[in-house]
Amino acid sequence: MVPEQGDGQGGRPRPGSLSGADLIGLGVAIALALVLPAAIGVGIDALSHSSPVGFLIGLAVGIAAACATAFMQFRRYL
Repeated sequence: MVPEQGDGQGGRPRPGSLSGADLIGLGVAIALALVLPAAIGVGIDALSHSSPVGFLIGLAVGIAAACATAFMQFRRYL
C-alpha cells in the first residue's frame, strides 16, 4: 500500500495558514465592504440628482472599508 502524499502532518493545514473557507470569507467581506457603500451612494445620487458625487463618496468609503477589512483579517498573519 502506498501512503498518501501530504504535508507530513496527517493532512492538517499548517498553523497560521489560510484555508479555502477563510479566503472565500475574506473575498465576500471585501466585496460587500466595497459594493454596499457604492450602491448607497448611487441611491443617494438618484434621490438628490447629484450624479457622480454620492457614488464617488460611496466608492471612497468602500475602498477604505475594504482595506480595513483586509488588514484586520491578515493582521494575525503579519
